[in-house]
Amino acid sequence: METPTDTELNENVKFQNIYKLIQSKRRLPFVNDKLSWVESSKCLQFLTDVDPEKISPAWRETFMSFMVCSDLSFEFEVVLRDKKVHDILYNILPQCDFVTIITVFKTLFNQFLKQPTRYREEFLQFLEFLNQKHLLLNISMYYLETIAIDDPKLTECLNFLGSYLNTILSLRDFDATRLSVLITELYLEMIRCQFTVVITQLLLQSDNSNTRHSIIQHIVTQKIEISIFLSQIKLENCKYLKDKLFKIIEESINGDEDLQKKLDSIENLAIDPKELNLLQVLDVIVFLREPDLTFKRIFIEHLLFGGSPFPFYKAVSRISYELHEFFMKHQDELKTKPYLISFIMNKESFLESIMKVQLNIWIESSSKSAGDMESVFMLIPVLLEKLDHVLQEVYGTVPLSDLPAIVNDFIKSLDYRKARDLQLLRIRNSQLDKWEPQMQEFDSILFNQVHDFVKNQRLVRLQKGVWVYSQNPIDTTMRIPKLYFTIVSDNQANLLVREFEAKTDTEPFVEGMKIVYKMTIHSQPIPQTPTIVIPLKQIAYFENRDNSVKVQPGNSSNKLVNLGQILSYTKVKLLDKNKKRLLKVYLDTKEKKTIWLDGLRLLSPYDIKEDISVETKKQQNDLISLRKDVQMVNLHTKVELDSTSVISDRDDEFYDIDTLLNLQAHTYYE
Repeated sequence: METPTDTELNENVKFQNIYKLIQSKRRLPFVNDKLSWVESSKCLQFLTDVDPEKISPAWRETFMSFMVCSDLSFEFEVVLRDKKVHDILYNILPQCDFVTIITVFKTLFNQFLKQPTRYREEFLQFLEFLNQKHLLLNISMYYLETIAIDDPKLTECLNFLGSYLNTILSLRDFDATRLSVLITELYLEMIRCQFTVVITQLLLQSDNSNTRHSIIQHIVTQKIEISIFLSQIKLENCKYLKDKLFKIIEESINGDEDLQKKLDSIENLAIDPKELNLLQVLDVIVFLREPDLTFKRIFIEHLLFGGSPFPFYKAVSRISYELHEFFMKHQDELKTKPYLISFIMNKESFLESIMKVQLNIWIESSSKSAGDMESVFMLIPVLLEKLDHVLQEVYGTVPLSDLPAIVNDFIKSLDYRKARDLQLLRIRNSQLDKWEPQMQEFDSILFNQVHDFVKNQRLVRLQKGVWVYSQNPIDTTMRIPKLYFTIVSDNQANLLVREFEAKTDTEPFVEGMKIVYKMTIHSQPIPQTPTIVIPLKQIAYFENRDNSVKVQPGNSSNKLVNLGQILSYTKVKLLDKNKKRLLKVYLDTKEKKTIWLDGLRLLSPYDIKEDISVETKKQQNDLISLRKDVQMVNLHTKVELDSTSVISDRDDEFYDIDTLLNLQAHTYYE
């Protein structure tokens, strides 16, 4: 065993003294837990006089404690700017316990945020060092991927990452140029290490409300803030990203001279740094780095052999812009629409899917000009709004993990015709929303008019007479169930009912207040039955119940597959205001249900409009929608909706010529 040298013994004594000094500060109350400037300088000089690659665990622990205990001014003005400190951190952080890392760096972040304007230059330099090596992000990612999803420390990690991003964003008003480079690299690294994918999986898989809250509050919110910052800086003001973009473009062509010449000859593929912001450029870079192979194949084939080339860069930047606007519009709805978080965190894959849709629409529509390009781009917000509506309908009925598949199926189903149909529907709905205050009275009048129209339809049918069953039509104990012939009297005040053994050869009719029929030569004598008179004003309630019975065929055989028949009917009771039964009938078809039952409901003096069947309601809604479409054609777009001016009678119906001329610019037609 080798005996330690005097130098080694001396170093060990010094280390023990430094260790005790730092530990004593950590044990003191919070107000006295800092080293003095002199003590901090002494500790730093000793702790950095070491080979960064040969640091012992005890030395590592002491160094991390020193990062927390040193004098505040000394910490920011000296320690965080020291190159030796950077080298030591680069070597020891991957070996440190993650709880220690959280403790040390959250302390640094909080100390800075207490006086955010005092040490901005020093702290920005330190953040540039951390971001250059991506130390904190990569270590945090390893921790997130290995820790159990139900471990309480997961929330601590998420909060820590939120503090890290918040500290970076706190410098946005200090030096936007340098910070734009820092955030740009951080943004790309988040995508490279699949940070957004992991965060999304945690959100979809975790049942812990604290975890979900931390993701929304500390990660998603900061991701949105980063996007806002990047969207406010033009590419022409960031030479670093401009050089990176053109380098990526050159690498994507990969020495293909023919493709290069073709691209150079296309005017709408040019990039204007004045038009693009950093967020759009980053989306272009991400798309070029790992392009979808299907998209790349279709794009190149169309570029080389097709018609007018697809404006690739303009499309990516426009989709990036529309997605950002969509997220900004809905950022206050994250708690009620958690699926939006998946889109925000995985914007790149979402953008990729929409790019394929845009390319296919460009090809299908044979677009050529800049006007065509703008027309195709106008479909993007339409598709986003429709997707949001689709997800709202299924949210809560399916697991969150199923939503990405629903999104994928929706996007795959889109083509040019469907996209244009959605656009027309959006235009129509937007106009209805715009005119809603002025159309409330019109809607009320229109509803009553349609109600009366459908009511008169049913009345005409009921005055011709309807056959219904007086006995259960599927009762096996009866050979032939009896029938009622029902008809509304000419004065529309009574329902006349007469029972028959079977349908007559000729249709019965009304004479006075009796139902009669004409005998023919071949008619069989029919028993004389009385006509029941039920005043319509007495019918206060309708009870109806749908029933079905499975009936086996009479000639069933053990050697054959016997398929039973499903017989359905609706049992209806007409009741007075005391719930006393006036009549009981059986309806064997849906048509009779909508004609006879809905007809009597509509004729009833009682307000029972909501009880009518789905089929009759659909008929009313279709008529209302049709009338609105016709009415909208005559609306003059130049007249202010809140205008109090009076329009002359001769101007009641006319077309605005400017509106007609502009229809072709924004509307799909064949």
